[in-house]
Amino acid sequence: MQTPTKMIAPWIPWALLALAFILLLALGLRLYRIDGQSLWYDEGTSVALAMRDLPTITRDATADIHPPLYYYLLHTWVGLVVFLTFLLGRRLFGVATGLLAAFLSALSPFQVYYSQETRMYILVTALGAASVLALIKWLDDSADENLHGKTALPTFYLFTWVLSTTLALYTHYFALSLLLIANLVFGTWLLLGAWRIPDTRRRIIAWLLAQGIVLITYLPWLLLSWRQLQTWPAVSSAFTLTFLVGEVLRVFPLGLSAERTAGLMVWLLAGILIAGSLPVFVVRTSVRYSSAEALTTNKGRDLLNLSIALLYCIIPVATVYLLSLRRPLYNPKFLLLATPGYFLLVAHGILTLSGWIGAAFHKWGFKPGFYTATPAAVLALLVATAEAQSLNNYYFDPRYARDDYRGIASYVAAAGRTGDAIILNAPAQVEIFRYYYRGNLEIYPLPRRRPPDPTATRQAVAEIVARHNRIFAVLWATEQSDPDRLVESLLDRSTYKAVDSWWGNVRLALFATPTHTETALRTANVDLGGQITLTGYDAGPTTVTPGDVLPVSLFWQATAPISQRLKVFIHVLDAQGNILAQRDAEPTNGDQPTVDWQPGDRVIDRQGVLIPYGTPPVAAQIVAGLYRADTGQRLTIVASDQPGDKDRISLGQVQIERPAVAPPIEVLGIRHRVDAAFGPVRLLGYNQHRLGYDHAPETPLAPGAPLHLGLYWRASASNPFFTIHAQLEDTAARGLANYTITPTGDLYPPDRWVDGEVVRDQHRLPLPGDLAPGAYRLRLDLARTDGTALGQPLVLQPFQVE
Repeated sequence: MQTPTKMIAPWIPWALLALAFILLLALGLRLYRIDGQSLWYDEGTSVALAMRDLPTITRDATADIHPPLYYYLLHTWVGLVVFLTFLLGRRLFGVATGLLAAFLSALSPFQVYYSQETRMYILVTALGAASVLALIKWLDDSADENLHGKTALPTFYLFTWVLSTTLALYTHYFALSLLLIANLVFGTWLLLGAWRIPDTRRRIIAWLLAQGIVLITYLPWLLLSWRQLQTWPAVSSAFTLTFLVGEVLRVFPLGLSAERTAGLMVWLLAGILIAGSLPVFVVRTSVRYSSAEALTTNKGRDLLNLSIALLYCIIPVATVYLLSLRRPLYNPKFLLLATPGYFLLVAHGILTLSGWIGAAFHKWGFKPGFYTATPAAVLALLVATAEAQSLNNYYFDPRYARDDYRGIASYVAAAGRTGDAIILNAPAQVEIFRYYYRGNLEIYPLPRRRPPDPTATRQAVAEIVARHNRIFAVLWATEQSDPDRLVESLLDRSTYKAVDSWWGNVRLALFATPTHTETALRTANVDLGGQITLTGYDAGPTTVTPGDVLPVSLFWQATAPISQRLKVFIHVLDAQGNILAQRDAEPTNGDQPTVDWQPGDRVIDRQGVLIPYGTPPVAAQIVAGLYRADTGQRLTIVASDQPGDKDRISLGQVQIERPAVAPPIEVLGIRHRVDAAFGPVRLLGYNQHRLGYDHAPETPLAPGAPLHLGLYWRASASNPFFTIHAQLEDTAARGLANYTITPTGDLYPPDRWVDGEVVRDQHRLPLPGDLAPGAYRLRLDLARTDGTALGQPLVLQPFQVE
């Protein structure tokens, strides 16, 4: 709504060009790397529903937590938000505010994230913006028509409000907050003097009628979905209002990939937000409420405009909080609806602060133009820079990646063997998993009903274990589908878990089924820490091939109360002590934690060790032990019938054999792919991380600590013996340390490699003890034994030292 002095002039070329640039920027950011991440569970549901006919979509959506409109549109459709934000800002505060709000919205990591997600959240945001804009235009034109002596109601905008609000409600349930916003805005409009406009009663009746149409239109769906809404579980843990406000101040401007420690920028943005909202509390005391003319004054219109923006930003947040008092419902995406109001206030705050600065300089005799524009540009640039950093995290940092069903399906398809099976724990995963999975393994959705039937589930798991050699389990949202962890617990007790890895918020586990009787084939009497005795073990077969699961059974007996949760480690070591394979987990994979053991309890602990693909064919030793889960400190051996180390037990030897066929690259677990040629051999890629932190490769290293370097080679028909010269450099390419490395430590030299073979080559490189905190990198030079260079030097990605 505009004051007489702020009436919008025809668009000038610079404004049109700026808007076009902003819209193109928004489109580019929302299309950039749109296929860079996998669809996750909910997106798979969206795609699956959208591929069905409309009656089926309606029927299936009643079992979902969302209404069906978005699925209807996905049937034919896939950002109006930025443009509508501009229109709102232009209508409320002028072209400059509209352009700035649209610019910040275009860069918004929060909006970009959900614009790239195949879900309804950005659509409901656009419909919400359309609803608020239609309401503003209806109220504004109602007042203008009265002031000019007209009596016809601007029914077009009221109809637009009805349509956009109804569509929003059919898109997401939290669009209910749009009705609250609309009624509070309408009430503010009346209080500011509109109640004295002639024929107000007719306008109130029209408003009530419009809401009645919305409610009547929405009632059929509400009746269909009411039972589902009543029984849907909480989607978050309980939270406080302080937490919610803090999350809004962080997520709205900086998105999901902003750290909770990004305090300085959050406080700056909070200050800008307050500056954008403060005038509403300044002008209210001087506004007269006694006549409709209050709406024609600058202060009266400013109060109404700011109230609209504030209500638009605050009411959806308040709705989430109030509804969560009964059943916690916090998820940042539910608040996306409020982001246009937020960016309107931020843009208004930037220009308000800049106006105050310009006015101050004007009083001191300076021309205000420069001193108004410069602070506005600086503040806008600061906000945009923070948004850009968060966007970079979203695009490129794997910590902020969505659930990687594409990666899971690709891995299972490549690693699966005849006789394997797949269990989808949370059966509805079948939609998204089948979208990506192209293999032939049998898929079992379990448990088959909610809540699970324990007897039927036990029988189903027993049948699957009996029929298959290995089982891949895709585990997601088990707190809803399998809250007692029945499926995984049954597998933990009857099979050998070898893999338990996170792919976003989804876990992939691999279980090998038993091939022998449940008795200790080798007896032992090893006392660890005076608390637990290893009474026997079975270390599986004497030969394995990369990709096999080495089954290890450990027979424990508690001899004293245990106050800490302990973890078991199993390492497969080559002759030089390098870890070729390992498994770290609580005994029985946490199904029977050690703090629950009583003296005299006997526990059979089945652990599987996956021999990584590419492991060279060498003789290896198997060792095991226990350590504290909280500190990592190993339990020492107090007494043993076996000579050896003080903190690990030897379980025997195993021979790793060369596979008949080279593994596909998808199963190698390479984090940095390069595919670089060095003479007749190729480096497929490498991993580098703190030793023992393969599960957390981003963990910084410490000065003096060993760096684990894993190289993956593909051999040719003739492979010369070569050495690797590695130089540690800082980011300015200054050499700090040198290492000479022989592939596989000479245990399996390159002249024994066969054509097409993939070799996993591991090394430990101790860092200098005097390294300062910062970023460092390795430079690799390969040479034959006569010193002839093989290929060009390769500079690896930097790693952090703290």
